[in-house]
Amino acid sequence: MIDLQDIITTKRELLSRETYSRNPINYSAGMAEDQKDRYIQYLAE
Repeated sequence: MIDLQDIITTKRELLSRETYSRNPINYSAGMAEDQKDRYIQYLAE
């Protein structure tokens, strides 16, 4: 029978691979500088 700890370990390994294989998404691409500043401030709150 599969152990819960084995499932957790496998899931963590899969998530770590997926995270590193993706390119970051730049949501502020094409924004004016003042819009970028407001967007960053919004994310920080």
